[in-house]
Amino acid sequence: MDKRLYGIDLIKSIAVLFVIVIHISSQVFSEQASHFELLAGILWESAARAAVPLFFMCSGVLLLCRQKAVPVSRLYSRYIPRIMLAAFIWDFIYKLYHLEANGSLCFENIKKAAADTALFDHEFHLYYLHIMLIVYIILPALKTITDNAAEPLLRYLIFVWFAFAVAYPTLKGCFPLNRLKGIPLQWSINMTYGSAGYLLLGYYLKKYPLNKRLAVLLAAAGSTFIFAGTCTATYLKGALYSGFMEGMSIGVCLYAAGLFALLLRMPEPGKAAAGVISYTARSSFFVYLFHMLLIYTMRERGADVHMLPIPFSVPLLSVSVLAISLTVRYAAQRLCYPLRRRLQAKA
Repeated sequence: MDKRLYGIDLIKSIAVLFVIVIHISSQVFSEQASHFELLAGILWESAARAAVPLFFMCSGVLLLCRQKAVPVSRLYSRYIPRIMLAAFIWDFIYKLYHLEANGSLCFENIKKAAADTALFDHEFHLYYLHIMLIVYIILPALKTITDNAAEPLLRYLIFVWFAFAVAYPTLKGCFPLNRLKGIPLQWSINMTYGSAGYLLLGYYLKKYPLNKRLAVLLAAAGSTFIFAGTCTATYLKGALYSGFMEGMSIGVCLYAAGLFALLLRMPEPGKAAAGVISYTARSSFFVYLFHMLLIYTMRERGADVHMLPIPFSVPLLSVSVLAISLTVRYAAQRLCYPLRRRLQAKA
């Protein structure tokens, strides 16, 4: 699995664009929006909500399909420290940014920011890194399962995961599940641990591909469930209801599974397009960490969802943020390359 897979690169590229779409369109929900704006925001959110599940499913392919297991020593010497370092450094950068933007950058506030960072009080979108810490910790167990389980057992495990990590949490507020008392209230699997199930799902869909018709059906049913469920619940509640857009909800899971299976089957394009997709996939971790700085800066300068009608502003801003983020990474790499060569030469 050391050789890059075009399908995985394509999925990661789309997933990171979806992350940006979610964070661009979410501005609609934090303000007094018209019915049309709210509907357009829900539509874009529904289209992009498979983002984080797609990332986890790619990790399932890349980590669980390896011929050799990832040693525990390597997990704790490379993978886990990398995630923790990224979480702490980037959260502190975001805290300094907010202090500067609010005109409150001083020594006392910097000390408090550092303390909050150390206690994992992190920028909202960095939650993905916190979940990945748990995923890496339990990775040896997942690898043992995938190395030894036959397809029927894998299907059974995925069914159990779907029932208690996806379906039950989504529906437990509905009749008759909302009438349950006692221990059944604790049947649902916590989102952090439940997210690890997406690794098994990604592994399964790579090893046992779905036929195209079923993949299209899953993606269509899932996206429709997200949009229709959110619109209906929002109308009944009189305020935005985001439960059907959560990563561990039924619609998002079905949509992510269908889309993942479809994108894995996509033929590789020409060399230029494949190169762009490969670079975007390799840059996806940086883009994920960096993009909110860009979104905050653009909003301060008036480049937000209201610059154009929302059906047009969301994709335009999202593609712009992705393009600028990739350009920043490329420029940083070009600047650091001579320094890295000099250090390697001295070593």
